Amino acid sequence: MPVSGIGAMRPRATIFAVTRVPIPDDVAADVLFASHRICCVCTEPGKPVQLHHIDEDHANNARENLAVLCLDCHYQTQIRGGFARHLDPAQVRQYRDDWVARMQRRRDESDRIAVEVMTRAAPRQEENRGTLNVQLDAIGVAQGTSTASAVGVALGGSTVPLLDYVRTLPALRRQAYANARPEWDSGVTARMVEATYQVIDVLQEALVRRRREE
Repeated sequence: MPVSGIGAMRPRATIFAVTRVPIPDDVAADVLFASHRICCVCTEPGKPVQLHHIDEDHANNARENLAVLCLDCHYQTQIRGGFARHLDPAQVRQYRDDWVARMQRRRDESDRIAVEVMTRAAPRQEENRGTLNVQLDAIGVAQGTSTASAVGVALGGSTVPLLDYVRTLPALRRQAYANARPEWDSGVTARMVEATYQVIDVLQEALVRRRREE
C-alpha cells in the first residue's frame, strides 16, 4: 500500500453527529424581535436572516447563545483556516450585544416621541370627538335614532382611534424629522440610514399604541 505520493491513501474525514434541538417559538420570537429581524453584523434591513448558535452547539438554545445573522454573514462564521480573520464567537457576541442595545434605544426614543406628540394632541382629539357626538345628535333628529346609532357604532369602534392617529401624523412627522435632521446632515451614511429608520419607528410605534388603546 503506497504511503506517499499520488497514490497515497488519505485519512478519511471524521464525521461528528450533530444534535439539533428545535429552537422554541417563544425564544426565537424574542431573539428576532430584539434584533428587529435584522442581521446584527451587517445591519442591512430586508435580507433573509437565520438564528445562529454562537457556540456552534445546536442543542444550546439559550437566548444568550443566539444571534440573528443574514446568510452572507452566517457563512463567514463557518469558514475555517486561511489568513483572514473571520467571524468568531467573540465577535458575533459583540456585534449582537451592540445591535440589540441600539435597537432598544431606538424603540425607547420612538416611544418617547410618540407619547409626547400624542399627549399634546389629546385635547384636540377630545374636541373632535365632541364634535362627532354633536353631529350624531343632529343625524338622530333629522333621520332617526337608528341611523344615528348605526353611524355612531361605525365611527365609535376602531375608526375614531384610527382618525386620531391620522390627525397626529403631521405633528409626529415634524417631531421625528426634527430629531433625525442632525443625523441626516452628518453626511455619514450609517447615521443617515439609522435616522431614517428612527422616523419609520416613530410612526409605527404611534400606530401600535393606538391599537393597544382600542
